[in-house]
Amino acid sequence: MKRAPIQGFSTRKDFSMEIHKRGKFTDNPHSAEHARELVYRAERWRADNPAAWHYMASLAQAEAAAQRHFSIAWLINAVRRKDFSTSTGERFKINNSYAPVFSRMLIEAYPEVRTYIEVRTSITDGVR
Repeated sequence: MKRAPIQGFSTRKDFSMEIHKRGKFTDNPHSAEHARELVYRAERWRADNPAAWHYMASLAQAEAAAQRHFSIAWLINAVRRKDFSTSTGERFKINNSYAPVFSRMLIEAYPEVRTYIEVRTSITDGVR
C-alpha cells in the first residue's frame, strides 16, 4: 500500500529533503555529537575488522562490475553470514547504525560503486 504524500509536498522524499535542508538533523548539537560518534565507531570497526571490510568491499566491487544495484544492508548481512573474527581473535558484531558511514566509506574508496548503491540522507553527512 502506497502512502499518501505529505500535505504541501509532492512526495515523501521531497518532504525528507526539505527537512534535511532546514537543518533539523545537523542543527541539534546532540545530533552532531551522535553523528561524530557513529563515524568514529564505524571507522574503528573497519580498522578492527580488516578481513570483513575487505570482503564487504570486494562484494561491492563485484556487484558494480556486474552492473547490479545493491544495498549496504545486503553487504552487512553477507559479512554477518561469514565466520570473521576481529583483529584480536574475537567474534565480531556490526551495528546497523554504521550502514550510512560504511556506504560513504565505500564510495570514497571505490568511486565506481556510487552508481549502484543507494545513499540516503544521514546525520553523518559532512562529518567525515
